[in-house]
Formats: sequence, structure tokens, C-alpha cells
Amino acid sequence: MPELPSPKAWFLGPKAENQEFFERTLLESFRDYCYWRRNFHPEDQAYIRSEDRLKPEFLDYQEVLSDRLFEMLSQLKKSMPFFSPRYLGHMVKDLLMPGTLGYIAAMFYNQNNITQESATITTRFEAEALKTIVTMLGYSEDQAWGHLCSGGTVANMEALWVARNVRLFPWQVALACHRAEPEAQIRIKQWVNTHQPDFPWQNPAHLNVQATLDLQAKLYQSLALEPELASLLHQNSVVHLGLLSFARACQTELGAPAWNLRVAYSQNAHYSMRKSLGLLGLGEEAALKIALDADLRMDLNDLERVLNQLDHNDLLLAVVGVYGSTEEGAIDDFEALDQLRKKREKAGLGSFWLHADACYGGYALSLLAQNDSACENEPKSEAEMEPAAALQTFLQSVAKTAQARSNEKGFWAWNLSRCQRWLNVSRALSLADSISLDPHKLGYLPYPAGSVAYRDYRSREFIRCEAPYLNSETVSETQAWNTPYPGKYTLEGSRPGATSAAIWLAHQTVPLNRQGHGRLVAGTVVSTVYLQEVLKAVIAQELTGIHCVFLSPEPDLNILCYGFTGSWQGQPLSLKESNVLVEELYQRLLAREVQPQQTQDFIVSMTRLESSTYSKSQLEGYWHRLSGDPLASLGAENGLAFIRTVVMDPFLIEAVTRADFQSHTVSLCRLFALTLSQQLKQILALLRP
Repeated sequence: MPELPSPKAWFLGPKAENQEFFERTLLESFRDYCYWRRNFHPEDQAYIRSEDRLKPEFLDYQEVLSDRLFEMLSQLKKSMPFFSPRYLGHMVKDLLMPGTLGYIAAMFYNQNNITQESATITTRFEAEALKTIVTMLGYSEDQAWGHLCSGGTVANMEALWVARNVRLFPWQVALACHRAEPEAQIRIKQWVNTHQPDFPWQNPAHLNVQATLDLQAKLYQSLALEPELASLLHQNSVVHLGLLSFARACQTELGAPAWNLRVAYSQNAHYSMRKSLGLLGLGEEAALKIALDADLRMDLNDLERVLNQLDHNDLLLAVVGVYGSTEEGAIDDFEALDQLRKKREKAGLGSFWLHADACYGGYALSLLAQNDSACENEPKSEAEMEPAAALQTFLQSVAKTAQARSNEKGFWAWNLSRCQRWLNVSRALSLADSISLDPHKLGYLPYPAGSVAYRDYRSREFIRCEAPYLNSETVSETQAWNTPYPGKYTLEGSRPGATSAAIWLAHQTVPLNRQGHGRLVAGTVVSTVYLQEVLKAVIAQELTGIHCVFLSPEPDLNILCYGFTGSWQGQPLSLKESNVLVEELYQRLLAREVQPQQTQDFIVSMTRLESSTYSKSQLEGYWHRLSGDPLASLGAENGLAFIRTVVMDPFLIEAVTRADFQSHTVSLCRLFALTLSQQLKQILALLRP
């Protein structure tokens, strides 16, 4: 089989190895832009003349600008070296060259993707880029819709905004009907009953999401020729009245309960959930925080228990699952979440909007699309294998390639059961009504680049907001991706066209399948398994009695959270000592502006399971498993501290160094483990002198 182009051609490289190509292409892009300027109405005369450019004050300004620019460049050298394999801190890494080149090239044109009037081309780039994303996520391109935004926080906020409005729309219909004149009431009820014969007038909240979307679309279609009734429907919406007035009207006029609007999400949900609840007027008390299981995933039994305890005053708006949690990279079971929703609907307990926070892990779904050609040294092509076996074979091929290019021995990949579980939960992601995803994380694209996608494009109508000075042309259902005014459906107004160009160019040249982006994700997954084994082996060898233990022994993606247990000088480490080891180690590896980055051997991050979020029994359960002592007590400790390592470098296994002019090279992973061991020895000496 001919070898695929190396993914190393896709990055500038940690030592700027692809500088020549990048520099040439970047210069060509800028020159092309300048040619475009010169040839736009060449009959127009330039007003920056040669005599202007030769004036002393003109030249003086250029000198000042040059000086300040180089001052800024010198300061930027204190930034985080995300490009280096030594950076193992947060969810950021070296950028895909097509993303950087696309961003810079389009940035010159300064397009605003709020409308085609100000972004004739980049709005098309955005639509085409999002089509590739929704297809990767498992949505139907013909039915789904999505857009770019500044990041996952905005994406999550918008999705919950839509969820709130969708879930309250049936009450909006009932309220508008109640307030209408008798003749209008009859017509509204006829239209509603025609499109939704089983509309629950007594308890509108029981209408499920899909039925609500169908009703809203049909109702507004029917009311298109009835502007007064259409206005009545809008004037009785939560968007028009505000949450407080809307709830009060439903209670006093329709006999609705004194609502406690609720949103359920797990203990490890991103903090943007709390921000969203505050922004939507729900308050943090609206949160139903669901416990995690032993694998740091949402505990589905606890979710069902919590939902079953809701009373008649509680109106459940949404349940939020995570595909790649910020702390541990854990993936929730969306098939089980969808089954629970159907179970509650069948039992007459109401429904909910299902949102997936896939901001970090979403691009891992590029692993789902199998290669068409045979894998090297394999008797059968992946297409002929069972999906789990094909995935494992693919991961093995990535591991073998990395092994062949490094001095490392061994073989690292997921087993079949792990592959099968990953496939099951990944395919089920498309059952969510909305999905947030950040191309600037595992997509290796420049900030800011977030996105939100909806399984049914009609969802966007629930936050629609027109501006009279922008093109508000009505678009038919088949033109959903070509709306001339996407800004009316987005939380943010102005959005940079450069971002859409970056993502479009990246997806055109690094497709979202196993032959493309999936190879990068596979490289991080394999490197995570490898680093995990190296940490365990080296620390056990260097520190007799000390063990490197992992919060999630088999992480769902490529994030490792680990601490240190065991015994030292014949005495077991207490939880307090284990936490001190982690916290002090983190401080020693923490990069600061006052400390030159070149002096940092490695950079990591830290996280903590706090007692304010996790119960004492949960924390004790995790500590018992990690320490191996079923009788160990937490004592007065307030949480568990862990070093957090995000393995976003797809080539980490191959990373080597040769220090002090030595003839042999050393694996950076092993050097990292040795560095931790040396630091831990020093900290232990201070703890137990």
C-alpha cells in the first residue's frame, strides 16, 4: 500500500522545520492581497503619494512602529511554548498550517460573518466548514445547521438559550391562545390541533422536543397570512416578556405551577454551565448536579434518581452530557441519556432538551470514518473488519509507525472492549439535539474558533432576532446553509470571517476521517497510553515504594490525571502528603512571566476534586482505589489533587532530546518521568526529613 502523506507536513513543527514552505506561502498570500488592492478600480488614484512617504514625520512613525513592534515581539517570547512536546498543560498545541495560513490570508480582508453583505465569501466558507463538522458529528447535512462562535462558553450558552425557548414554547402557545379574542382562540386551537392533535393543553411541558419543533414550524407557516395572530404569539413569548413576566403570566392565567426551571449536568461539567444559568436568568440553584461514576462519567443511575425526585413545580429544561470532560476527557453515554428521555416521555413524566458539550473531544469523531485502503502489513482492509477491530488495527498501525521512528520498544493501543465502548458512545453523540465543539482545541486551529450545531436546523428559529439594516431575506428549508444573514440566528453578532477561512482550508486539506484528522487524534491516544506506562514504570523504578496512580486508569481520550501514593521510609503516604506532592510539583513546573520559559523543562497543569463539589463518600471511594487501602480516611482534607497532563501532541512518542552534547538521545516522555521523579525526591525529603 502506498504510504499516506506524513501528518508532519501539516504543522510548522516544534523547531519551525517547515518554515521555508510556510514563509513562502504566507508571503504569496500577502502579495496576492496587495495585488487585489491595486487592481480594484486601477483608474482610482492613490492618495498615499511618494512625497508623503518621504516626509520626516512619516518616516518617524515607521521607526516608532518598528521599535514598538520589536518590543512586543520580545515580550511575546515569554508566552507559553504550546508548539513544544514539553508543553503538557492545557488543551492547546501546535497549529495546523492550513488553519494559520487560511486565518492570516483571510484576516487581511477583515470580513464580518454576520451577513453576506459584509462577508460575501467567508460566510460560504463557514457554511461549508460547518457541513464537514456536522457530518463528522453524525448529523444529517440536509437537516442540521450550525455556525462558528468565539468558543465553547458562547456555544454552550446559546444551546441552553435555545433549549429554554424550545421547552417553553408550548406554554407560549397556550398563553397566546388564552389571551386571544374568542374568534382568534378558535382559529389558534384549530391550527394547533391540526398540526399536533395530542397537544397537552393542561400541561404543555409534556410536548417533546421534536414535536415542539414541528409545531412551531407549522404554526408560523399557518400564521404567515395572519400578521396579527403571529404578533400575538410573539408578544406572549419568553423572549418578549422576559422570564419573570412569562412565568408569572403562565401561573396566574394558565394555572401553571410556581416553576423551578432545572438543567441537569454532571459534577465535571464545564464552568460555562454555571455562567449560562446566570445569563439566562435561571440562577445556579437551577442546576441539578449529577454524580460521577468510578470512571468519571455521568452516573446514569444517579441522574434517573434525581429526575424521579423532581416535583410538580420543577420544569426540566435540559440535560447536558459531556464528550470529553475538561478535567479527565471522560465521555458520557448519550445513547443511555436518549433512552432515559424516551422512558420519561412514555411514562408521562415530561421531556427535555439533550445537549452535548463536545468542545474538547468532538474532533475525535474523525476516527469514525474508516479508511478505504488496506492497512500496511494487515491481511484485510479496515472496511472488511468489524468496526472495533478496524479501529484497533488503525491505532496499532499508528503505534507501529511511531515505534519504528523512535528508539522505543513495545506496543501501545486500546484493547477491543475499549474500542467497542468508544465506538458505541461516539456514534450515539448524534442523538443530542445540540452539540458544542471547539476547533481551537483538538482541531488544532487558531483562537477564537468555537462552534455549535443543531440536529434540526429549525431550532435556530427560537432565538431569531432581526435587524432592519441587514439583509433579512426569507430562506426556504432547502437553503438553510445559504442564509444571507446568519447573524440573526447567533448569540454573537460580529464574527471574524478569518476563522471560517481557517477551518475551511484545514478541512479541505486535512479531511475529518482516519486518513486525515483521525491520524492526529489516534497519535494522541496512542501517546497517552505510552506516557501512562512510562510514568508508572519510571517512578516505580526511581522511587521505591511510590506509585504513580491515575484517576481514570483507562481514559476515554487523551487526558491523564494522576497523583502519587504508596509508602516512603516505611510509612504509607497520607492523603495530605499525597496532595502536597502534587501541589508542590505543580508549583515547581508552573511557568510564570518572570521566569524565562526556556528554563522550564516541562509544563503541566493541575486539577482538584473539591469537597464542595464531590461528596465525602465519592472522595473516599476514589482515594481508596488510588491508595489501595480500603480503610484509608480522608480526615480533614478537603479534596484530592492531581497533576493534569493533556496529551495533544500526536508525535509525542517520537519526541527525543540530546542534552549536554551526549551521543545518545533520550525519549522526552522518559525524561519527563525522570524529571518528576527527581522533583518528587526533593519534595519527599522536605516532607520527611
